[in-house]
Amino acid sequence: MHFQPPLNQSIKRALRWSNIRKHLVDPPKQFVSVASFPAINEPYRSLMKYWLPGILLLIVLTGLIPAEEMNIPVKGATKADWNHKTFWYGPWGSSGVHKGIDIFGLRDQPVVAATAGLVVSVRNLSKGGKVVYVLGPKWRIHYYAHLNSQMVFVGQWLSPGEVIGSLGDSGNAAGKPPHLHYSIMSLLPMPWRITFETQGWKKMFYLSPHKKLINLKK
Repeated sequence: MHFQPPLNQSIKRALRWSNIRKHLVDPPKQFVSVASFPAINEPYRSLMKYWLPGILLLIVLTGLIPAEEMNIPVKGATKADWNHKTFWYGPWGSSGVHKGIDIFGLRDQPVVAATAGLVVSVRNLSKGGKVVYVLGPKWRIHYYAHLNSQMVFVGQWLSPGEVIGSLGDSGNAAGKPPHLHYSIMSLLPMPWRITFETQGWKKMFYLSPHKKLINLKK
């Protein structure tokens, strides 16, 4: 014989269970996220709306301030060691146009940093072979390709003239005279530099290394 609870007790238990389920599915307002409180959320909104754009702008402007002290990126090379007319020359293989200059020399001749900067990538590519990317002043990436050896690591700070590798023929330069392919790419677009040449729109990102190096006094 089973004990049968009074009807009013069964109703109370059912109501309590119904309330528990309701709280689980639809929590009461007192359990809302802390992030929704105005006192906490308002400073965050102000930061995103007013301060963050200013901070980003300050970072960009800070990168534009340092002077771009440059030197020829192959130790011992002179202005006669590259063709002065090959920047943006085309057609140039699968690249379409030549977006840099080739500085020729002897195998294992030291390749040095053209300017101060931070090493952001050290890689081995099918076209460029052993390459090094350096972030220099004015938010410009300096690209060194076809190296025979790489002597730097990601995160390393370089001074102008510091050795980053040696001259070679790696990548698609295999079998050709040892040389350094050197390019300068701007992370900040310069739309006024766009031309109607082949891939002319890309000129807003690429600068002529020849123009940067040809006027050096040394």
